[in-house]
Amino acid sequence: MRDCVQTGVCALSKGGERLRRRVKKVLLTILTAALLSLCSCALVLLCSWTYLFAQEEVLELGEVVVTATRTEKEVKDVPASVTIIQPEEISASSSSDNVTDLVKSAVGVDSQNMGGLASLIVPTSLNLRGLWGPSSTLLLVDGEPLNDGLNGLMNLNLIPRESIKRIEVIRGPFSALYGSFALGGVVNLITKEGDEEEKVSGGIDLGSYEYRSIRLTKSDKLKRSTYHLAFERRSTDNYLARDNQVNRDYEEDRLRFKTNFNLKDDANLSLSSSYFKGEGGFGLTSKNQEKEMKKEDFQSSLLYRNRRERVDYKANLSFHLLGLKNYSESVDPTALPSPPTYVPSLMSCHSDDTTLSLLASLPLGEKNFLTLGIENSWNHGKWDLKNLETNQPLSSKLNKEVRTFAFYLQDEINLSDKVLFILGSRLDYHSQFGSQLSPKVSFSYRLSPNSSLYSSWGRAFRAPTLGELYSPEWMRAPGTPYKGNPELKPEKVTAYELGLKKKFSKKMEGRLSLFRNKGKELIIFESPQNKNIGRAKMEGVEAEINFKLSKSTQGFLNYTYLEAVDEVSGQVLEYSPHNKANLGLRFKGSPSSLVGRHLGPISCSLSSRYLSKRYYLYYQQGPPVTKQLPGYVTFDLNFEFELSPQLKLFSSIKNLTNKKYQEYGGYDAGGRTYLIGLRSNR
Repeated sequence: MRDCVQTGVCALSKGGERLRRRVKKVLLTILTAALLSLCSCALVLLCSWTYLFAQEEVLELGEVVVTATRTEKEVKDVPASVTIIQPEEISASSSSDNVTDLVKSAVGVDSQNMGGLASLIVPTSLNLRGLWGPSSTLLLVDGEPLNDGLNGLMNLNLIPRESIKRIEVIRGPFSALYGSFALGGVVNLITKEGDEEEKVSGGIDLGSYEYRSIRLTKSDKLKRSTYHLAFERRSTDNYLARDNQVNRDYEEDRLRFKTNFNLKDDANLSLSSSYFKGEGGFGLTSKNQEKEMKKEDFQSSLLYRNRRERVDYKANLSFHLLGLKNYSESVDPTALPSPPTYVPSLMSCHSDDTTLSLLASLPLGEKNFLTLGIENSWNHGKWDLKNLETNQPLSSKLNKEVRTFAFYLQDEINLSDKVLFILGSRLDYHSQFGSQLSPKVSFSYRLSPNSSLYSSWGRAFRAPTLGELYSPEWMRAPGTPYKGNPELKPEKVTAYELGLKKKFSKKMEGRLSLFRNKGKELIIFESPQNKNIGRAKMEGVEAEINFKLSKSTQGFLNYTYLEAVDEVSGQVLEYSPHNKANLGLRFKGSPSSLVGRHLGPISCSLSSRYLSKRYYLYYQQGPPVTKQLPGYVTFDLNFEFELSPQLKLFSSIKNLTNKKYQEYGGYDAGGRTYLIGLRSNR
């Protein structure tokens, strides 16, 4: 009897603990919603003055997306969680905003950055639905991959802002179409084409920490071709936002060129190239020598497209070359096993990647639309580390290449005007890991002309990079050696999703997504090398609303709840907050009636970002220590005044309340910063 009572008490205790955890989650969600509601009310009151504005601006609800299916489809008909960052949102941002600042306002997306504008030290990482790391999200430019083959890193600074037409963010695993790296999702930068008539624009910005930006773009038509050319130079000082620091300067040049040749009525040839050169200092070594990092990044793509009757053919050849030099200090291996002795060093990383792809899209009867393609890629990486004083190697060298051949097939089946099935699968043959099959099944049902329900199931993988597999041993941090692990296995994720898209009126639309990802063999770092963990789960809810408050004012509100847990240890995965929310308002109009004379339009945007606490691993001598980053709320404000039809004055304030917070553990994000500039066009 006593055992029964004790058993019952234990069961009640465990049940009570589970109930308390659930109640706590519900209360946190309610408090977050209440906070956002208060912010919304305050912003609505702030926007009440917009009744003076007379300019009409339509809320775009019939957006077209290409990344989710590799074919053009309206967002409402795509069985996936999609966010499109429109041209007006991009043009309303400041020159200091990277792609990261635009993307992280989307539902379900978070970022980690330790260098502010300069992301040369540790490139920005994106976290989509709990899958964290610089190589867990696939970055595309016009559909072509940009993650480098050596470390899988993405350069979100490569493309000038003036060259980006729109950004498509697709959440959830998409290996069925894109293979490795599309584990958490896909970010596709759609760039601008040339114009039918000559257009020239430029700008100059000045800001906090001696920020400088000079930009120039030109587009035109030449006989049967058009082109777009953009150049930008940016520089700043003390970019880590820390006072009394030395050697914290940064500068970069960005160049983008794209041209289209109309070969005949149904065929064209497109050539695009991007070049990035960045150089930054990041403090001093223990011997008071300057640490420097230099990076060069080049991407080029040649695309032939032929639309013959209803069939669309594409052939593409792309190149991506990346070079990185890190002047710092490293452990002298000849002095071991005594206490580590650090010497000036140069680490050199080089990656060259080539991809050849063929794609065809064609209808099969009235109800089927088939997309099929083949892809062949070569990834070659080099890595070495040497003593700058003696020019002798401090480790062995890495010089490896892998090749991947893939075939994918997707069938869009319209069972009726309301029902769409999409069946797809991709087979990748990796020279290191053999065959990897990535199937996906998705379904969309149109409940009414203004609402649809969708569901999807799929599997995805990420092959370990050359660096993760074969990196020679070196000291990643004081007392923390690092070396490659050739025994690593590919990461795998099985994903389930259920979503609802609803257009409530001409002024409001909403989306709701429930997702669950089951990860297997996810890769984490545990000194001295990476290893596969057994299992992890990432599940949550995403909700977003786009709305119009008046003829001149529109905005968005989104919220993400996430549970990302290592099922072996029970610990929350790194940089995976339980709660995340974004709120933004953008209004545009003319205050002519207020001053009694004509003035050009005034634009203003206000955005707020909330993130709850996160955890990260701090590496030192011995096992890593789990540390907590507190939650925070930030506000950004942008203004644009049209001084004349050809000249605009722009200003922005980032981190309006001067909030102290960290995106990347151990590195403070920037405090309040100011920027003012001029933009011209003709």
